[in-house]
Amino acid sequence: MSGFPLMVKPTNLVMVQGQKLVSIQLFPSLFYRHELVACRECLVPIEYVIACLPHADKNPLVLSFLSKSTPFPPSNIMVKRALCSFGVDVDAVSGWLGSYGGEDSPNDISRGIFAGEVGVPRLLKLFNKYGIKTTWFIPGHSLETFPKEMAAVRDAGHEIGLHGYSHENPSSMTVKQQKEVLDHTYKLLTDFCGKPPVGSVAPWWETSKDGVKLLLEKGIQYDHSSQAHDCLPFWTRDEDTWTNIKYSAESAHEWMKPLQRGTPTALIQIPANWYLDDLPPHMFIKSSHNSHGFVDADVTLKLWKKHFEYFYREYDWFIFPLTIHPDVSGRPHIQLILEELIEWINTHEGVEWVTMKEINDEFRRLNPVPEGAISGISQ
Repeated sequence: MSGFPLMVKPTNLVMVQGQKLVSIQLFPSLFYRHELVACRECLVPIEYVIACLPHADKNPLVLSFLSKSTPFPPSNIMVKRALCSFGVDVDAVSGWLGSYGGEDSPNDISRGIFAGEVGVPRLLKLFNKYGIKTTWFIPGHSLETFPKEMAAVRDAGHEIGLHGYSHENPSSMTVKQQKEVLDHTYKLLTDFCGKPPVGSVAPWWETSKDGVKLLLEKGIQYDHSSQAHDCLPFWTRDEDTWTNIKYSAESAHEWMKPLQRGTPTALIQIPANWYLDDLPPHMFIKSSHNSHGFVDADVTLKLWKKHFEYFYREYDWFIFPLTIHPDVSGRPHIQLILEELIEWINTHEGVEWVTMKEINDEFRRLNPVPEGAISGISQ
């Protein structure tokens, strides 16, 4: 007879309608669709328990559940864990300086001022309404340009992470420039928060071949810039390589080579996702050929709901990391759909709103760093 091993923390036995149940807390080892995953107490019929064996780490027990004749879990037991998180990128003026092409436009710069002085307070009010703690990725320029608003973010208990200084594109910078920006903004945030940041987002989600090592050397634990998954964290690899097509080459064999995967690292990726980002559909950028800004907000709400519905149906443990900006989500029409989205997500069992640091911490607790991984100074 086959079993299904899970690490659990048993609490007490109870009787419900004459049936003996054991109250347990399940801890996932992640990733597989049919794993039974939860981090809250569940009542489980005792007949599903085959054996209780001592386990070396922290004295949990390993319970094996029947997987053939008595499928688990019963239909009346919900076993879901959905970690939902807002990553707030405070691009503000720095976005126009470093990425959007409006650095010479007083009008565009004024839109950045709106983000810092109007959008930020609106988002803080929204999160306070629902009791949600979030992660704010603050460029050094935004920190120094809007000190009062950024202090309000910090004092409200939100996590603060790195996001460049002037929203510079790392792939366009020298290693020296990247290190200077990282060193400067790391010190700014450390002094501002009274503790060093542990998370980072690359401006425009553009990373460089040197970026991972630079973050690890600084002791950064997680990044939120890669799109190799959409609802599960993963360990970042360093320096994947690939061969570009070169039509001027003598032979096509020069480029017909597969991608080469790099070395695993101790840096966790909390996946980025353009489809879970408010900026592409709702930010008008004059210099961008595919700029939008006038998409019906209900279309975005529907798109985000569809993502969550699929993840919730297909995964027992998953994350739902949204990326928003006060430049965009500080606007009335996006404020309203965020309220609706939060309230709708909250109707689902197993949902918890967390910071990205909390996602990082839970993933690390449940998953060992890959063997041979490149580690940073504080890993």
